[in-house]
Amino acid sequence: MNLSRRLQKIINLVPENTQVLWDICCDHGLIGSQFLNSKVNVIFIDRVESITSKLKLKLAANSTDLSSCKVMTANAIEYDYAKLSTNKRNTYIVAGVGTDVGLNIILQILKSFTLNDTLVVSLHKNNVKLRQRLIKETDLRLKDEVLVEEQGKYYEIMVLDLVAVEKITEIGSLLWERPGKVQENYLYKQLNYYKNKLPFEAKAQAIYDQYAQKLGSLDF
Repeated sequence: MNLSRRLQKIINLVPENTQVLWDICCDHGLIGSQFLNSKVNVIFIDRVESITSKLKLKLAANSTDLSSCKVMTANAIEYDYAKLSTNKRNTYIVAGVGTDVGLNIILQILKSFTLNDTLVVSLHKNNVKLRQRLIKETDLRLKDEVLVEEQGKYYEIMVLDLVAVEKITEIGSLLWERPGKVQENYLYKQLNYYKNKLPFEAKAQAIYDQYAQKLGSLDF
């Protein structure tokens, strides 16, 4: 199956030393399925039983060795991740969900998150809000981040852990290390978005100024 550019980038960002991969809010299980024939144990989680049932049938039809994976119907916001994550190098994928749901899932994961673990995050929108809350409410650090354009939409992907040197910032830092047309277009998009918010939200000015400064500092 051909994967989208965004999903392929998420897969590429999974650390090679991952022992357990958590495909959270897995939907069709496209991310986790890419690791089923490796040494990685894969755990699929979705709260919708019809989704997990279809995924089990799909895996069985593909003669997947189910001993190397689990498919669970569970609420990712409430699930106790410590049950299956002890003494393993876990990589948690939180992608394709809204900001509030994604943040609540991340906060739940962090209750059992260790120095060996990695979190790969790519939410639908409101990345500044996501970053602000991660800065304020967690000790996560930035290992890597990339920007992906797909069918006219832009997706930020962050790789986070507890030991990286880089701090999380409100508009991103590593996103702009290799500036190109995607970065330029995204900056203009964000500037327009926050310009429209200026009359209604006082805090929008600070974010607008950061994007404007970043645009002026890059050589495209």
